[in-house]
Amino acid sequence: TVDNIRINEFDQSLEVFNQIQSIRNYYKFYDVDIDRYNIDGNMRQVFTSARELDVANRDVQSQDWQNKHLFYTHGYGTVMSYTNKVGPTGL
Repeated sequence: TVDNIRINEFDQSLEVFNQIQSIRNYYKFYDVDIDRYNIDGNMRQVFTSARELDVANRDVQSQDWQNKHLFYTHGYGTVMSYTNKVGPTGL
């Protein structure tokens, strides 16, 4: 419907996710996808992205075998934002 017309773009959303939601320097968002979810009884189109591990940005102390194979093995969660809304700060 017209309520779900996308006004935000993939590239800008990916940049905002990386600036605001990375949490640590070794997490990164590489891709943004569009999906639809039933939110409060309405189908809403959203951007969604997985927070992935960026092994190149880990510090030197965490490059040992134990950290590489047991601790730093996967990302941490996902983020989601509406495709048709902008917050008060423009994000």
